[in-house]
Parts: sequence; structure tokens; C-alpha cells
Amino acid sequence: MPDIKPWKTLESKLVLDTPYYKVRMDVCQLPDGTIIQDFCVREEPDAVIAFCVTREGQVVLVHQYRHAVDRETTELPGGFTSRHDINTAEAARRELLEETGYSSEKMEEVAVLDMNDSSSSAKIYVYVALDAERVTAPEFRSREQTETALVPKEQLLTMVKDGTIRSSNQIAAIHCLEKYLKTE
Repeated sequence: MPDIKPWKTLESKLVLDTPYYKVRMDVCQLPDGTIIQDFCVREEPDAVIAFCVTREGQVVLVHQYRHAVDRETTELPGGFTSRHDINTAEAARRELLEETGYSSEKMEEVAVLDMNDSSSSAKIYVYVALDAERVTAPEFRSREQTETALVPKEQLLTMVKDGTIRSSNQIAAIHCLEKYLKTE
């Protein structure tokens, strides 16, 4: 493995501060002495993705409009952690319940991913929620209108291959879940 040295942060300035994320501009010195004047880093909360499987073996997905890509998406439920969450497992349980109305006592962490290692400080925690049941109606918020869909778990990889599921974070999470996608 090569001996890669870290950059030095010489200066850091907050250039955007919103309730959802912050952007800082760093002045960095590379190991060879080169100075980069404008390296931007998004400081955002960690996120969770919940792979939820019902007692009948169906995967719970959400359809929703995503403004940044200007289209309806199909995704595993998930979202950002909140300062009120005790831990990431509770955040996954909360997001699953809010977006779909499903809940599971069995919540297992299967992977931790970097959201975007070139520009974001956030991590994505991938959870499996087994033997889930619908316990309430989804909570609709002004920025989030979702429709719940149930699909056979063996269909999930096909949805990635045919472009139904296109988010790189979702695809990475699904590949971390391959052992759960096998039929028994």
C-alpha cells in the first residue's frame, strides 16, 4: 500500500449555513507543498437507509419526487439523522416509520458508507429491518410526499439493473444487502 500523506488544513471558513447542511471553504496544503485555496466540504448530518422486509418477504420501498434530479425516484426508506435520535438504529427506525408506516423490532446494522468521500463529511448507515409490519399510516411532511410500494426481494437487483433505482447511495446499500436478497 502506498504511503499517502494527509493534507494540512491551513484555514477554514463557513460559506453557507442552513438547517440542512453547511459548506465550508478550506485552504489546504498538499504534502508536496502545493496550496489549494478553495476546497469545499459539505458538513451534513449522517444518513440512514432501511432495508425493510415484511413477514411475507416483501421489501418496502418508497416512491417520491426528488427536486434536485427533477424526477420521481424509487428508494429504500431513509433520511438524515436528527439531533433527537439516540443512535443511528433509532434514526433508521424513525425514518422507516415516518416514510412508510412500517416498523420492526429487528434492526441490524450491515454497512457504513461514506456519502461522498470527495466532498462530504457524512456517513450512511445501512440497516436491515426484518419481520416488519405496517403499524400506522406514513407521516407526510411539506418537503416529502411518499408512496409506499411492496416488491419481492428478488426483484430489487433487477430494479437496479433496469434503472428503476438509480441513486448511487441506494445502489451501494443494496449491494451490501445481497445476502438478504437470496431466496430461501
